[in-house]
Amino acid sequence: MFRNIVMAVLLLLVVYSLSHAASPPVLLASLDAGYMLKGDDSRVTRYRYLVSLLDDKYTETPTQIGDMTVTAQKQLKDKYGIRTNLLTILEDTNRIILSTINNPKPKYAEWAAAYVVLVGGGQDHKEAALDLQALAQVYGLL
Repeated sequence: MFRNIVMAVLLLLVVYSLSHAASPPVLLASLDAGYMLKGDDSRVTRYRYLVSLLDDKYTETPTQIGDMTVTAQKQLKDKYGIRTNLLTILEDTNRIILSTINNPKPKYAEWAAAYVVLVGGGQDHKEAALDLQALAQVYGLL
């Protein structure tokens, strides 16, 4: 019960922050921390770096990548009973596509969904990322 209240307050903070121009990395780091972080907090650095890399690799914007990462986390928890932090999902989805592809860029939504299915099916997070990386190589995306 208390956790649900905390999550509701966090979601309200996220909505409030969006209206006050908090960046997706700050919001993602804040959700993992459990409270709102400032943009210059050192805990935001890795999130900022990964969102930037993912933005270069995939078609979606940083905001869409953030939203889809939160959705992936929620699906893992709700459908499969797996709790994981957002940083793990960012790290693993970054492993899938190793470099920037320009024509056409892959869709983060598709690869994040495949990641959720594999992890939800029992694969270790890193194994799932490596298996998807192999699949991307088969499709000529690496």
